[in-house]
Amino acid sequence: MSLSFLIYLADIVGPIQFTFILLVTSSWIAFIFYVGYLAETNKLKEFKKWTLCFCLTLSLVTPIIPSKQAIYMMAGASIGKDLIESETAKKIKSIIDVKLDDYYKEVTKK
Repeated sequence: MSLSFLIYLADIVGPIQFTFILLVTSSWIAFIFYVGYLAETNKLKEFKKWTLCFCLTLSLVTPIIPSKQAIYMMAGASIGKDLIESETAKKIKSIIDVKLDDYYKEVTKK
């Protein structure tokens, strides 16, 4: 994913989470009233399984929507990984290794 898309996603994730939480809450309330109505009118045989599936699906999807902070951490980890794997970083690491070896040799001589 591109960094700009992750930043955009982090910006809109708050309203999406709120909408899903509102949908979950209202769907479960409607489901309870629906089952209560069917039980009261002795029509439980007409119960539609898709209503329960809808409520369960929303309840399972809502918690896996990442938070704004999680999206920023994913973007930072992705950039960090790309930076570490770059050629410049490898050259810098080799230079640091050489300098550390030289310093270690100096310190152990004394």
